[in-house]
Amino acid sequence: MPQNKNLFVMNKMIFEVPPLDNILSRLESIESTLKQIHREEAMKPYILLTTKETAAALQITTRHLQNLRDRHDIDFVQEGRNVRFRPEHLQYYIEEHTVSSRSNFKIVV
Repeated sequence: MPQNKNLFVMNKMIFEVPPLDNILSRLESIESTLKQIHREEAMKPYILLTTKETAAALQITTRHLQNLRDRHDIDFVQEGRNVRFRPEHLQYYIEEHTVSSRSNFKIVV
């Protein structure tokens, strides 16, 4: 039987086992790195567009954008009287209102 505590026998083969402390310290290091990444992601500011910027991006009037907002056709962020739009809101609106061409359909006769 091996004398070293870090070795064990399995079917007459000797395997070296890294000390548990080494494994735990590596796991703690990974956990610390993941927490740091999470903190950095949480600290990223959201990009918020004004009504004018959003209307310009969608190539519509501010009044039409206001109508879309009033009908809840487009998502928005509101804090008091301030209304802002996230770029993801615009992307979602565009995707939801995209009309596919007929060439995407197959006609079966």
